[in-house]
Amino acid sequence: MILESKLKVLFLTEIGIGYIGLAIVNGLKDLGCEVAVRSRYDAAAIDLSKEPFDLVCTDGPHYAVDGQTGMLELAKLLKRYPSTKRPFFVWFLYENTLNMSLPLWLHRLATVTRWRLDRLLENPYFPGLRSTVLATGHRARILAEVQYFQAQGLVDLLATNSSKRVGFLKKLGIESEFVPLGYDPVYGEDRKRERDIDVVFLGLLGKKRRRRRLLQIIKNDLKSYGIDLTIVSGKKHDNNQRVGGEERTELLNRTRIMINVLASQTDMTGERLLMAMANGALVISEPMSEAAPFVPDQHFVVAEPNRIAEKIAHYLRCEQERAAITERAYKFVTEKLTMRAQCEGILTRYQDSLILRESLSASIANPQTSREIKWASRTILF
Repeated sequence: MILESKLKVLFLTEIGIGYIGLAIVNGLKDLGCEVAVRSRYDAAAIDLSKEPFDLVCTDGPHYAVDGQTGMLELAKLLKRYPSTKRPFFVWFLYENTLNMSLPLWLHRLATVTRWRLDRLLENPYFPGLRSTVLATGHRARILAEVQYFQAQGLVDLLATNSSKRVGFLKKLGIESEFVPLGYDPVYGEDRKRERDIDVVFLGLLGKKRRRRRLLQIIKNDLKSYGIDLTIVSGKKHDNNQRVGGEERTELLNRTRIMINVLASQTDMTGERLLMAMANGALVISEPMSEAAPFVPDQHFVVAEPNRIAEKIAHYLRCEQERAAITERAYKFVTEKLTMRAQCEGILTRYQDSLILRESLSASIANPQTSREIKWASRTILF
C-alpha cells in the first residue's frame, strides 16, 4: 500500500501498552503512519481540534482499574465531534468475551447487570462492594462497552480475531469484521537454539479451574511416558511479574512443544499459537471451536485432552514430522500473517470511508442520489 500522505494515528491503550498494542502500532508505522500513543484514561482531555488525527485506534480492554477500562473516557472524546468530523475509529477487539455457547438472553442479562453495577459502583458510597464486585465479570464488561459504543454510533470498524465471534456479535446487533492478530517481531523469532525443554504450557492459571484440572491430567499422563511438563503460569515465581519479551523468546526457543489448554471451551487463543509458531515451537492443542487462520495438521496439532500426552510422546520421537509442521507454521506467520498486512486492510477501509464521506457531502447538493448513498453507507460505515 502506498499512502498519498502520512496518516496521523492516535493509539489509545491502557496504563501501559501490551504486546498486541505494540504489534498494531508497529504495523501502522511500517506502512508509513505517524503514530502517537496515549492512555485511554486520559482520552477525554485530548483536544482533536489542536491535535488532528486521521484515525483513532484502541485494543482490549484487557483489564479494569476500579471497574474502569478507560473506554468511557474514549467515548467522551469521540462524542464531542460529529461523525463527519471526527477521526475514523477502529477498535481491535482481541479479548475473549462471554462463552458464545450460552443463550443470547443470558448474554444480554450479564452485560446489562455488569454495566449497571459498574455505574452504581462509581458512587463513592459503596466502598465495601468495590474490591469484590469490580474484580469479577470482566468479559461481560467488555461486551457491555462494545454495545454502548455501537448504540452511540462511535465505532467505524470493530475488528475481532474470531470469525465465529463476528457471527455471534451480529446476533446481538453488533457489526464487526474478522481481522486476525498478525505477527510482529515483538512476539519473537526462531533463533535456532538447542531445544532442551520438551513440553511447556505458558499462560495464566489464577482462578481458571478448567485449565488447572486439564493441565494436571496431562501432567500425570506424561509421567507414564517419562516426560516432564514445564508450567510457566505467566508470572515469575520470585516477583510476580509477567514472563514476556526477551525472556519469553528465549524460553520458547528452547521449547520443542507448547501445549494449548483453554480457560473456556469457546475461547480463541490466537496470540498463544502465534507466539509459539514465531519461535519455532510446535503447538499441540485441545480442540477449539475455531482456529482460523491456523489450519490443524498444517500449522499445529489437535488432540483431545486425554490424548495430548500420546501426541506429545509421538512428536518428541518423530523429529522430522515435528520440524515439518513448525517450519510451515513459522513461514506462515512471519511471511503471510503479519500485523502489517492486517493494518493494510484497516487503512483500505479508512480510505473507503473517505470516499463515502465525500459522496455524502455531495448528496446534499444532489438529493436524487442521497437514498442510494445512504444505503451504501450501511455496508461501509457502522
